[in-house]
Amino acid sequence: MAAAAACGGSTASGGSGCCGNGVMVRNTADVKTCIQICSQTIYSNCDEEVSVYGRERKASKNGETLGYFYNYKCNAGTNGGSKASNADESVMGYSSYFSYCCCRR
Repeated sequence: MAAAAACGGSTASGGSGCCGNGVMVRNTADVKTCIQICSQTIYSNCDEEVSVYGRERKASKNGETLGYFYNYKCNAGTNGGSKASNADESVMGYSSYFSYCCCRR
């Protein structure tokens, strides 16, 4: 959900196109760019790559930092960590960024 919000807010067009847009996980171990990943789906146009990191807790006051993000060009290919290649139990405790591709039709 955080990656979808990051994609919607970071694309120049706000996620335009005929249909809903997609957020694809980018497994950094595969060394593929978001251009390559998007082109292999029905959401074949890449708008952006985002890497997000969120803290695992409830906010308790205004102005509290809950997460961080980076925006990259679609052909960057080397940023963030990989949610796909981490074990299920380690994803919640992961202390770095996960990388996603913002794709549209």
